Amino acid sequence: MLHKDKQIKSLNHHEEELHQLEKLKLDSHCKKLNDLVAKEINPCGTIADKLEEWYQ
Repeated sequence: MLHKDKQIKSLNHHEEELHQLEKLKLDSHCKKLNDLVAKEINPCGTIADKLEEWYQ
């Protein structure tokens, strides 16, 4: 019931600005995480693939 009340409630200007800032911050964190995964984890997978090819 409380969740439904939150959906119906309209945000005032200050709350709307805070919500937008939180979305920007979350977007920034997601981009950083995506870059980290691309730089750190994918090369490990590539190295593992090359070692597997070499071993065969």
